[in-house]
Amino acid sequence: MKQIYAFSTKAMTLGSVLLLLIGMSSLTVNAQSNFEDVQSIFQAKCISCHTGGGTYAGNLDLDLPENELYDAIVGTMPSNATAASNDDRIIDAGYPYRSFLIRKVNNGLIDHIDAPLDETSEGTLMPPPGSGFDPLTNIELETLRQWIYAGAPQTGAPVDMSVVENYYTNGGYEMIERPEPPAPDKGFQIHFGPIFMDTNDEKEYLKKHAIRNDEPIEVTRTDLLMNDQSHHFIMYKHGSVAAANDTDEGLREVTLFGENPFFINNDLVTTWTFSTDFRLPAGTAYFWDADTHLDLNYHIPNYSDDNILPADVYINVYTQPAGTAIKEMKSELLLYDPLSLIIPPGEHTFIDNINNGQQWNLWWLSSHTHKLGTDFDIYLQSTGEQLYEGHFDYTGCNCDVGYYDWSHPPVNLFEPLYELPAGTGMIQEATFDNTGNSQVTFGLTTNNEMLITVLQYTTGEPLPFVGIPYLQDSYCIGASSLEFEPAGGTIAGPGTSGTTFNPALAGIGTHEISYEYDGIVANYSITIVDGPVPTIDYEAQQMELSAEIGYDSYQWYLDGEAISDAVGPFHTPTTTGSYTVAVSSGNCSGTSEALSVVISGVNDVVNQYELSAFPNPYQSQTQISYTLANTSTVSLEVLNVLGQQVHTLASDKQNAGIYNYQFNHEELGWAAGIYFVNLTVDGQAYSQKIVAQ
Repeated sequence: MKQIYAFSTKAMTLGSVLLLLIGMSSLTVNAQSNFEDVQSIFQAKCISCHTGGGTYAGNLDLDLPENELYDAIVGTMPSNATAASNDDRIIDAGYPYRSFLIRKVNNGLIDHIDAPLDETSEGTLMPPPGSGFDPLTNIELETLRQWIYAGAPQTGAPVDMSVVENYYTNGGYEMIERPEPPAPDKGFQIHFGPIFMDTNDEKEYLKKHAIRNDEPIEVTRTDLLMNDQSHHFIMYKHGSVAAANDTDEGLREVTLFGENPFFINNDLVTTWTFSTDFRLPAGTAYFWDADTHLDLNYHIPNYSDDNILPADVYINVYTQPAGTAIKEMKSELLLYDPLSLIIPPGEHTFIDNINNGQQWNLWWLSSHTHKLGTDFDIYLQSTGEQLYEGHFDYTGCNCDVGYYDWSHPPVNLFEPLYELPAGTGMIQEATFDNTGNSQVTFGLTTNNEMLITVLQYTTGEPLPFVGIPYLQDSYCIGASSLEFEPAGGTIAGPGTSGTTFNPALAGIGTHEISYEYDGIVANYSITIVDGPVPTIDYEAQQMELSAEIGYDSYQWYLDGEAISDAVGPFHTPTTTGSYTVAVSSGNCSGTSEALSVVISGVNDVVNQYELSAFPNPYQSQTQISYTLANTSTVSLEVLNVLGQQVHTLASDKQNAGIYNYQFNHEELGWAAGIYFVNLTVDGQAYSQKIVAQ
């Protein structure tokens, strides 16, 4: 067996973000340093009000020589009393959202949650609206933000400003939508980003982040949202205030022999390889001392040939007063010996022991490899019982998907906690398939490899599980009642009685529910949603039925009978009849209203509305006819074989009677060929193919 290294105080890092400040379109972007670009922005936009030539706004003179200007703004307390009371700085190196200057010049680019400005006590935006001076452009604002993220250096150009300028000029991936932060009495939100990644680029960064907590706190839940392209995000905390003070501000780019989390005095908090919400078991919490400093580790690949990626991370951190939890949740990141991880061409399996010197009560178990990883399994040393299967989706379908998703490896949560007595130990077993011609070794990019087991646990006697096992993000209003465990506790909140929560009784919305048993309190925010109601469209030119894309599952029905293998959002009907589709989303399901479809050929006019086209085929003009027995809502359209709408002949409510319409493709500028007449009467769809010669 090879030796395993357990770096419980180290972090896999995402270091210094080479962030891109970019100059504005009106300025030169080839300055010697990023700070020179910032100074150019001040010269172009700000010195009319902030110059030492007379009385200047906010006691801030921005028309200074470079050295004096830097000292005047970086790390300097603002003269505004409200901003100073928030412990903000004019420019707070590494913290754009704690920099008063950013809030004063923000022109809507930066979210109001990040850059709130109290105009009654902090003054208006600058330049003042209606003053006649142009506000900063998005590129100029981003220049300031990215320079601050990079640590606000006075010299050098760590930010590639051309990447940001290219993004705001030509576009790229859309920025992710910001989630709502927790209520102030429930926790806080951390926003790390955006970090602009160029096409075909990959970087990893570390970023120190001061929580600014005067008192110790306990963290009970961490809900993270990040770009789908992200490889991982790891939250560490510095082992001490002294260690944090010795760490540079701003983004630090991770390198194998430089800024590397495995050699930093950090404690692991938790990890993510995909956006998800982790709620710690009742009675447990992460313990954070007063003045906690996190170290945020972000690994960002952008494999796109065309799109710049603005990488963003939002973390909602939910807290409670220190002393509330009974047990501390601890975390370990167990790294296979990097010097022994040598993968020749072909398929190879690496096996290692994980030893525990004290009792571990496992809550969280996951794995980490790079792109050669094809499987990852974890077993008990004593019995061989499997605790983790890399091919298993524990949080989605709860099933074996048949492959190992190395970029988003599964997480197995044990509720109740799995008791692992001292000395029991586990075995980690990872398989790699090297399809190249040369060996691959340990490294930080996805072209190198890693082998890591990540776990979270409590020690000593385990707590009983209290609450709802494997709580889902949301429940359908028609779902069965949820039963809290163990029986005999006290429940409170909407829709509750005894030990149950009834979704229908609670109603649609998010409900705060608590359950207490033997001094252990489980607090949940349970969201109830309405069931999905899909709608069906019929595309005549392709003879295809379609439902909205995005549901988890689909099943099409003809006259109430399931159609074999019709399990996607699209279906081509071959038989006249009544069609419906049933869909599911999460644990909610719903069925569409029925749509009657008549399948007709070129000369087939057998339907209740006697839809016909004569002559057909035709050379210059054809007459399209149909009959209504009752007043109906009618749509009559002609489409070409590409699905393009050629002409709308009718779209209104019509009385009973016979209707005739002339269609001439040449008058509309269309060429001869195949067209489709699509008649919809009160939701019933009929199609007729016509041929223009």
